[in-house]
Amino acid sequence: MPRVIELLDKKVETLFNRQDFEYLLERYMGYEAVQYFRDVIEEIEDSCNGQIDELTVQNENLREKLENIREVCRE
Repeated sequence: MPRVIELLDKKVETLFNRQDFEYLLERYMGYEAVQYFRDVIEEIEDSCNGQIDELTVQNENLREKLENIREVCRE
């Protein structure tokens, strides 16, 4: 989803994706700012992926327990 932002110099930019934002970072702050942004995003994504994996395992365990309960109820 596009997002419109106003910069400090009152210019308006439309961001369609992360690369558009990275372009502005590089233009106004330099490459090191872009690299820092990428590193932070990577840390967040890694953290989220770990949480997603953990939740997936928990979901599988709950499904197994539910299936066991259903079998007990059928007996």
